[in-house]
Amino acid sequence: MRTLSIIGPGRVGRSLGKLFHQLEVFQITSVMSRSLESAVSSSAFIGAGEPVISIEQLSAADVFMLAVPDDEIEHQVSRLRQYALVETDCIVFHCSGSKSSSILAPLRECGAHVASVHPVRSFADPALVVSDFHGTMCGIEGDQLALQTLSAAFGAIGARVFELSPEHKLRYHAASVFASNYLVTLIDVAQQCYVAAGLDLDLAARLAQPLASKTLENCFRLGTTAALTGPIKRGDFETVQRQENDLLSLDRSIAELYKSFVPLTTEIAKRSGAE
Repeated sequence: MRTLSIIGPGRVGRSLGKLFHQLEVFQITSVMSRSLESAVSSSAFIGAGEPVISIEQLSAADVFMLAVPDDEIEHQVSRLRQYALVETDCIVFHCSGSKSSSILAPLRECGAHVASVHPVRSFADPALVVSDFHGTMCGIEGDQLALQTLSAAFGAIGARVFELSPEHKLRYHAASVFASNYLVTLIDVAQQCYVAAGLDLDLAARLAQPLASKTLENCFRLGTTAALTGPIKRGDFETVQRQENDLLSLDRSIAELYKSFVPLTTEIAKRSGAE
């Protein structure tokens, strides 16, 4: 069984580490975090791996997984190279959706095969991720040998792997941000507006939840053009303008967000009318 060292056991690192350990895909050797407390708790969650707090403490491994924030990848690459931990024919991959595997190029010069693997899902609750990871789409790109090994490894934990174009990863990841992160922002803004209209937060959540859930269901069952309802779809632009003016008195940022959606939503409505 190949060995795996995890650098950055946040929610992604913990989840994948536990899956790899549970399903005996990799033998976890080291779990590196910024603090010993985090490293110990992450190792305990995964069920394997020696908790460490610095690169020089990492054990040698066949595979290194960098599950750190995007801005830290380059630094960790430099440290791995500095301490000569990457041996010929080992595999190094990161989990960033926005950065390509080219950021790992200095390690390729050391003989490593590099790649990136981006699971397209929310990792808000690692325990839940572990329980329902099967079927998760994972975008992958990089060196051929690394792709072969990692495609098999992720397939073994239930992932459905697809290839990405490295030159378009920023655009690809922006799509994921719209589909996930900004949905959270929109729901939060909707709840703020309900509360500002005099409702309590519990009722605001109970109103937003079925509305958002059914709309998402319709988007993927019927398509976005058929799923669109509301004032823009009806052509009620006087209502749209009055709502924008009212929101300006509440919060300029929320009003500007509302306004920014008008032209894009109008285009969807036009497509719908043309069908």
